[in-house]
Amino acid sequence: MAPLPALITRENFKSFLESFDTVLTDCDGVLWHEDRLIGQAHVTLNTLQALGKKVFFVTNNSIKSRDDYIEKCGRLGFKATKVCTGCVVRCVETVAERLATVMGKPSTKMFSVIQEKNSLDPKRTLMIGDRCNTDILFGKNCGLQTLVVLSGVTTQADLEKWAASDDPEQHALLADYCLTQLDDHLAFLDPKQEQK
Repeated sequence: MAPLPALITRENFKSFLESFDTVLTDCDGVLWHEDRLIGQAHVTLNTLQALGKKVFFVTNNSIKSRDDYIEKCGRLGFKATKVCTGCVVRCVETVAERLATVMGKPSTKMFSVIQEKNSLDPKRTLMIGDRCNTDILFGKNCGLQTLVVLSGVTTQADLEKWAASDDPEQHALLADYCLTQLDDHLAFLDPKQEQK
């Protein structure tokens, strides 16, 4: 058995917030579903940025370009200037006649590039995701803190099943923290939101 991810509450929020300087966040399932914003995820990330946190958008989705993601982020109310995206791998492999190096989650290569360009401390970096087998495993593989949101793929039942398992590979899927959706702790970030 392994412990379930800790819920972020008013009591532990301050220490949680002070434990990281940088946020890496998956997009689909965390911030939006297709073109529909999930709650007030944009307000949450923009508030974290206003508090001095660096925010990077990381996705394995290879269909859109960086410019497409920057445009989408702006349209949905996110302040975004840097977007790390997946790449169109199969076309490159065919033309080059060799296998491409996988940069997507859960591989550590994506974080290595971001870390090198931005001097990030893995211990002070939070990975937010909705898929434990990619997002959370990526965070753990890179030595990051991890937060799973249940607004996408992973469910509470999944977490309970993995925690109850005797399999260490399933334990590796368990994040450090859990929220139903990203804006669950918005009232702790911005007291004005508590009245809404």
